[in-house]
Amino acid sequence: MAVVWATLVGAVLALLMLLFAVDYYPRSAVGLGDQWVANLVPPTAAMAVLAVAQTAVLALVERRFGAALARSQVLNQVLGRLNALAVTIYLWHGPIIALAIGLLYPFALHYRAAAPVLMGRPVILALAVPLMIGLFPLISLVERGLVPDLGDEPRKRLAIAAMALLILGFWLIYHAGTVLHPGAPRATAGVLCFSVGALMFRDASRRARHHVRRSHDGPNDESAVHPGRA
Repeated sequence: MAVVWATLVGAVLALLMLLFAVDYYPRSAVGLGDQWVANLVPPTAAMAVLAVAQTAVLALVERRFGAALARSQVLNQVLGRLNALAVTIYLWHGPIIALAIGLLYPFALHYRAAAPVLMGRPVILALAVPLMIGLFPLISLVERGLVPDLGDEPRKRLAIAAMALLILGFWLIYHAGTVLHPGAPRATAGVLCFSVGALMFRDASRRARHHVRRSHDGPNDESAVHPGRA
């Protein structure tokens, strides 16, 4: 079975190199200003091929080292923490990279000769990674505080309507951009739909408030005998 996975990895990587060789898909995963298409937004065929290759590599690692890795308590703790922060990392790695660029920008302006190095990817990543390690746990704590308690009976109709608004807002933002301006009605509508949908989703998932009716024969009934008067 390992031979099959290894063959799949080789074939997929060869296909990926072929896709890049024909110069149709850019070599950068993220979108850049001088490229006509971005590989990640939305995912292109090159990203789909890369995903298959990554899956095959993980399958090989699991088959070869899975038992040994499962016995490592330290590794399990590290993976557990990374999994707990996975969504936070996905959502906030972009802004933190932008923060790193913003911190380096004044130095690039002051030391113009070193600007190509200071604004290069290695230096940006060298600063962004420590920022991520330090900020992700703090951001995760803030996110957990913002998540409402889930109710036993969420409001299904409100949740469906919220999802519809989120999808519509995302579609409008994807096609028209993230702009709030009278001159950009589609973009403005997209931002508003997405924001309202998010608020509706939050309200739909809150804990339902049940008003318990007092029974006439309950302890609050005036006809009930007080234990001290028996």
